[in-house]
Amino acid sequence: MYKKSLKLLFGIFTAIGTAMVILGVVLYFVFGSAAGQLKDSFGSDIGVNVNLFMLLVTGGIGVIFLLIGVIGLMVTNKKEKMKRKLKETGRAIYASILTVEQNRNIIINGRCPYQIIAQYVDESTKTIYQYKSEYISEYPSYAKEGENVRIYIDPENKKKYFMDVESLSQMTGYKVEKL
Repeated sequence: MYKKSLKLLFGIFTAIGTAMVILGVVLYFVFGSAAGQLKDSFGSDIGVNVNLFMLLVTGGIGVIFLLIGVIGLMVTNKKEKMKRKLKETGRAIYASILTVEQNRNIIINGRCPYQIIAQYVDESTKTIYQYKSEYISEYPSYAKEGENVRIYIDPENKKKYFMDVESLSQMTGYKVEKL
């Protein structure tokens, strides 16, 4: 649900930004020289073109909104694409759940999110890896210490991974609500 809300928010920012940029350009060309120059109290030109000012203000704010929206959409789409790619081509490992932590430094919708912390021991290299899940809005009571959770990792870069919390909850019959 959280991902859909983010996409909607960034989509709204993109739409508002696009509309404001278009509005600024249209106002600049439609009113052309009709508004003319600003005049001071004595009737002489100040030298500021009102149309150019309107274009810069409206267009500038529009560009800021547009950039926030487009960059936000690109980041969320990139994360989703990475997850899909890891599920399709990544190496699936099973890590043991160590604990469930609540991150009290972050508040989303008035609640502090939870994360599942899991550990994987690579016997071939004698290395211990720790993985964290995405933020979860409700306490994941289905995540029991010592149980295994599936993690998809990029074979070339073990720092790129995706913890499949949904599969863990499906085994226990719980529903996962991510943030």
